[in-house]
Amino acid sequence: MSSALVCRTPEVRLLTGTELFESLSTNDKLFAHYAAKAAWLGARIILRQVSPESESIFDFIIQLYNSCDGNWKHLGHSLGIPDDELGRFLEFAATFLSNVGNYYGHGDQRFIPGFTTETFRKLTSVSKITQYLAAQLEAVIFAPLPETIGLPGASTQSAYYQSLSGISRQEIDSVGAIAAHMNIDPENTRLFKSESQTGIIVDILQASVEKDIAENVLHDKDGLKVLLVRGDFSDVLQRICENLEQASVHTNDEKKKDYISQLCASFRTGNMEQYKESQRTWVRDHQTTISTVFGFVEPYRDPCGVRAEFEGIVGIEHPGETAMLRRLRDNAGTFIKRLPWVDKDHDDDSFGAFEVNMVGGLHFVSVETIAYCSTLVFPGVNLPNYNDIRAETGSKNIMISNRLDGTPMAGDSTAVTLHEHVKGTFMKHRSHTYHLWVVFHELFGHGTGMLLRGAKGEACNFDIDNPPISPLSGKPIDTWYKPNETFTGVFKDIATSVDECRAECIGAYLLSEVDLLALCGYPKDGDIKPSDLEYNMYQQLAVAGVRSLENYSVDEKKWSQAHSQGHFAMFQAIRRADPDLIKVNIDAVNNKLHVRVDRSLRNAERGRSALGDLLMRLHIYRCTADVSRCRTLLDELTVPAQECLEWRKILLEEGAVKRVFVQPNTVIVNGGVVINDYEPTVQGLIQSWAERQV
Repeated sequence: MSSALVCRTPEVRLLTGTELFESLSTNDKLFAHYAAKAAWLGARIILRQVSPESESIFDFIIQLYNSCDGNWKHLGHSLGIPDDELGRFLEFAATFLSNVGNYYGHGDQRFIPGFTTETFRKLTSVSKITQYLAAQLEAVIFAPLPETIGLPGASTQSAYYQSLSGISRQEIDSVGAIAAHMNIDPENTRLFKSESQTGIIVDILQASVEKDIAENVLHDKDGLKVLLVRGDFSDVLQRICENLEQASVHTNDEKKKDYISQLCASFRTGNMEQYKESQRTWVRDHQTTISTVFGFVEPYRDPCGVRAEFEGIVGIEHPGETAMLRRLRDNAGTFIKRLPWVDKDHDDDSFGAFEVNMVGGLHFVSVETIAYCSTLVFPGVNLPNYNDIRAETGSKNIMISNRLDGTPMAGDSTAVTLHEHVKGTFMKHRSHTYHLWVVFHELFGHGTGMLLRGAKGEACNFDIDNPPISPLSGKPIDTWYKPNETFTGVFKDIATSVDECRAECIGAYLLSEVDLLALCGYPKDGDIKPSDLEYNMYQQLAVAGVRSLENYSVDEKKWSQAHSQGHFAMFQAIRRADPDLIKVNIDAVNNKLHVRVDRSLRNAERGRSALGDLLMRLHIYRCTADVSRCRTLLDELTVPAQECLEWRKILLEEGAVKRVFVQPNTVIVNGGVVINDYEPTVQGLIQSWAERQV
């Protein structure tokens, strides 16, 4: 039987924006403070979205901290808990808090404590509150199953879909169609299924402050009753709105005031059209001293790919880095023309049928975050995720400069190594390559692409009587989006994998453009040359491709992380095009995997050609709503062969070091705002969360 992962010693990183925060005006500090409080309050929503037990585990940890005022050593001695056992509890607590739940943000695998049930029972004796919480937790906190997030089953669970008897994808799709017909978007909803003598009842739980007194029945026939139940997360959203409105008092920027007003209106009513209007205002706001992100944003954790996890981000602009990024944006059109699907014969202001001219609508800013409340701390984001807004209004790229340290989101693995002769140069070039890869991923990856929408009248964005020619078939396209269809709604469970793989491909593909790299500060005669960056990209991709197998479930035959599936698809596409470019050897003596990437020009050209072919197919399938062919492509590239499953065994035996982030807090002292940093230790991380008072 499969089991959850035992929590291991994490790598603790400090994520601070103190210096930039101190440079702000008094009013800006107050704005940032209240926005950060609103962001951290969102943790309560995330915990409830992750698992039924997560909020109770959170409260248990905070109660223990408060009981000893953070003096863990004294608490351990008073309860007779050995230091090593107490250390394992603190590691579990820090890992839990950093992931905002008991599932890893990267990979969605559940982790269980490394300390014993005896230690747990000793800790529960601290107070009546901890005893009460423990009574709810002991049966589940150590349980080996479920092990991953997925539709409710023997080894999977999802707090988006709750039912004692299970809920099928067909039932979810039926409810989704009913909701769509009633103009109810799925992002801020969850489903609760129950059964009665007359059939199935499904409550659509919609996040909102407001609650309805009367029953709101959307559908009631053929043995299926569907109700809209507003008020999910009502208590938390009320506090979030109060703090956002306090932030609004401390800005004279009318766009920010409008954005917050629209955002709070959507949180109060649950209406996603109001949220979309807030996103249009947000994109138009180019006063970026303080940047924020709020809402039900990313659908990565929904097994069906449409419901989104809440997140809150507050960052302070890094002026020097932002200036460089804007220079890159101003020249973006030159490099968009080099992407495989762009019609090279068009003028610079037109890119052909499969690319929207949104270069002028792209906004770029680099920030240091003072609050990043999410299960995953990304090095960069491109938002909003609504393609109609992106096409009509534009998008924003936000680079998280204090997260861009050149290392992958999931941490490093001792099981995967490069050959000794390249280790030194790999580490020298790694952070530079990774930074550019992320920048290109966000700007060119998530910032490009035209979704072709076919219908008679204004809703059509191409000539439906004379469809564009597909560069894949040489024939007119035969699929497109129908009115009101969205990318996530059409591609569903594979949407995020397709989107991330495409963006990663674009970032990697453009790392071969010498003049683009020169524009970013890496000329041919520099200390780190364009060819060094290109080679390092293939090295990083090779390692990421192998390591992605950690997030593949053999039992479920599915991937639990979109970026991982994307990396494996790229890795496989290159290996199929040129088996000599990437070699993976097993060191049976030391239980390691050795990766070698050939640096010859011929293989680099074949590698880029393979990326270009994969990129072209993903892009055209995405543009034309061709989910059937796209699913076939993913299946061809991401069903691991037996050789790869042998690598996976070694990866799981060795285990990767998981990273956790210690972030600051702001507090008001004598009318001014002070920012507090914490020690980069598990104790410091727990203290930071306890002092947030969420």
